[in-house]
Amino acid sequence: MGNLRWLVLTAVLALPIFAGTNHGANAGTLPADIDHAIKRATARADSKVLSATVVDAIAQNPQLLGEIIRTASRAAPAYSIVIARDAAAAFPAFATQIAAAASHSTPETASTISAVTQPSSSSKSDEPARLTPATGGRRDNDTWSDWDVSLGLGLALQPTYEGDDEYEVAPELLLDIKWRDRAFLTTEKNRGLGLNLFRSRQVRAGTYLTIDWGREESDATRLAGTGDIEISPEVGIFAELYTGSWRFSADLVEGLNRDGQDGTLITFAGEFGGRVNEQLTVGVEGSAAYGGENYMRTYFGVNPGQAATSGKAVFLPEAGFKDITGAVNFHYVISDNWFGTTRAEWKRLIGDAAISPLVDPDSENQVSATFVAGYKF
Repeated sequence: MGNLRWLVLTAVLALPIFAGTNHGANAGTLPADIDHAIKRATARADSKVLSATVVDAIAQNPQLLGEIIRTASRAAPAYSIVIARDAAAAFPAFATQIAAAASHSTPETASTISAVTQPSSSSKSDEPARLTPATGGRRDNDTWSDWDVSLGLGLALQPTYEGDDEYEVAPELLLDIKWRDRAFLTTEKNRGLGLNLFRSRQVRAGTYLTIDWGREESDATRLAGTGDIEISPEVGIFAELYTGSWRFSADLVEGLNRDGQDGTLITFAGEFGGRVNEQLTVGVEGSAAYGGENYMRTYFGVNPGQAATSGKAVFLPEAGFKDITGAVNFHYVISDNWFGTTRAEWKRLIGDAAISPLVDPDSENQVSATFVAGYKF
């Protein structure tokens, strides 16, 4: 039965490809959802994501193989070799047609594309490749290709604590490890260790376990007498929507340590961005954070015990939005593996957070900047 399905897929793929040999490019244009998926993947400046999108699109629309390859290669010429290689690995019977389509859009790399799309002597042409985005279009016996790993280190200029008027320079770690686009360990949005429980071209949702690093009384004189906020594990859920150059997300985390953060924090965010050129991608982001009562009282409140030891008035904030944030993100591709990221952020404390006695006067506006140099394996 497996061989029969492979033969049917081969036949379906072959008809439009051989027809295209006589008539050039596909007469029609790509469906809007495929075109948007390719643009969205291109905007992320990640060759593996783009390859996975291309393979997924071909698997669901085999009659458009040539046009899908040409569109992706035109959108990201720097990734045309990777796109052709991964598509040929997923559909080895059509390596020649894939190479021709990719070379049509980037003729300067034609010889390299032809070389990387040639099936290896150990390939089994009678065994179909997995056709899901989770494997990025690669064969199951290519274990390392199941992983997507980026590591980076840099510096951050930031307030000593949220609400302080003094700043510090601190090390910044970038960690982004994905396995088959199902499990991840990442510092992005402080999501930590998690699982993608639902994935489609435009929607992603899942759960994660992360850490709230707390706050030390010794961080600033204004915190004297308020005690430490201990490190707390947090459990979170998230949902993301991708549409064109837009990305929307919502995160909800719940603290699990009564001596630390044991409240709820919900963050809503939206980002618009895309590639400026082959090396540079720019994104503009806005977000708003809503704190539950326990969260607000942990970080911005002064309870009776703290008031007695600190000399500050009792302040018991209610649940509500605590800040709005605007940021600009820059991602620069230095080489096939090396990259740099820069983020400039402005945050405005609002509601009860802005009037907390723990926030320095006229420090409702908080700014920060980070730079990280990273390596993508």
